[in-house]
Amino acid sequence: MEFSFDEKTKRLFSQEKMGKLIFIMSFPVIIAIMISAVYNVVDTIFIGRRVGELGIAGISIGFSIQLMINSLGILVGLGGSSVISRALGANDTQKAGQTIGMAYFIGIVLYGVVVLSSMPFLDSVIAGLGANTETIAYAKDYLQIIIPGSVFILLAVAGGNLLMAQGKPELAMVQLVAGALFNLALDPLFILVWDMGVSGAAIATVISQGLSLVIVLFFQFSSITTIKPKVTDFILVKFKLIWEIVALGTPAFLQEIGASITIIVVNNLLNSFGGNEVTSLLAIFGILNKLLLFLITPLIGIAQGFMPIVGYNYGLKDYKRIKESFKTAMVSAFVITAVIAAAVILFPETVLSFFTGDTSLISAGILPLRIMYCALPLATFSVVSAMYFLGIGKVIPSIIISLSRQVLVLIPVSIVLTNLAGLTGLWISFPIADVLSVVIALIWIKFEFSKTPR
Repeated sequence: MEFSFDEKTKRLFSQEKMGKLIFIMSFPVIIAIMISAVYNVVDTIFIGRRVGELGIAGISIGFSIQLMINSLGILVGLGGSSVISRALGANDTQKAGQTIGMAYFIGIVLYGVVVLSSMPFLDSVIAGLGANTETIAYAKDYLQIIIPGSVFILLAVAGGNLLMAQGKPELAMVQLVAGALFNLALDPLFILVWDMGVSGAAIATVISQGLSLVIVLFFQFSSITTIKPKVTDFILVKFKLIWEIVALGTPAFLQEIGASITIIVVNNLLNSFGGNEVTSLLAIFGILNKLLLFLITPLIGIAQGFMPIVGYNYGLKDYKRIKESFKTAMVSAFVITAVIAAAVILFPETVLSFFTGDTSLISAGILPLRIMYCALPLATFSVVSAMYFLGIGKVIPSIIISLSRQVLVLIPVSIVLTNLAGLTGLWISFPIADVLSVVIALIWIKFEFSKTPR
């Protein structure tokens, strides 16, 4: 059985004006990610109001594990998306269908082998995440629900990216928005009405992600999508295809896992200060991490919407259109991110007050917020560059650029500056990492474009 890729989508990827195409592909993703970020933030708001800073610190510590689970979904989803988009550009629709089947297969294997295996060692894992004696119980209450239910999170994330590669960003948006709205409805029920605290936040997340997965599977097998994988595509293991998906998904995976590692390192650095203010510092950093989900929403949406465009036109060998898509995505992401970051930096008290009513916590969070996000717009270049290399199937540069900001630069700089300048040094390490990562990305992208035919 052969699959078909509709002519309308082909014309969209290969002929539509680039500014309009970037908007068409990115806008649904931006809306979906924004709403998804809303329900992550709402968890924190409800917990902050009902449980207090200990609850915020607890779920913030557990959030690093949730990011790791998300990273596995991104590994499968973006790796599969890169394969699918280039296969469709080369008119190999059969490989596109097989890739969908193998992507879900890999996701289930990763859940069983990687995620569930951590449950017997949960106490040790939580201690390693930076929890102290005050916050460890809250983090455990959260994670002992999130980890077993993470199969829904992992596969829903992967499935949304696979829909994007098929030129259906609006379906990915519906999937994410539905899950997010369901979570928004469940959070007050579990946290406030039934007074289940951080456990209630975890239950609401798992149930909503289960609904999101049901929706994405419905879309994939309905008449709405034109690429229909066969049953055998999910069970006949194709090791070469699995390797291709995993290899191409590794850069995005490492970028996400780098965020988790960064959170763990910073949590442990904050714990090293000791004293009564440690819990407050953990809560502030947790709030700033959740806030970051909002600040980079347009950037991530544009980058993810841009990647299938690059892959498709790379399959067509339309190099002029590839370069045009990169420039359009880069400028759009920078301008939007700069405007949002400026607004947050100018009105930090207003922003922080959404998360907590504790005036001392708000006051203590103003300086870290302003320092951490002052160079954030520069990160757009490294994020878009990493996604460009992923789209054209070049793994190594995508990996290095993805890791540069959060792991290769931020972690060592934060450790050194914390030892030299204390807490201020820790906050300063974030803008330094943004600047240095741009230099790395700029060198690599200029070298790549110098080799690309005009």
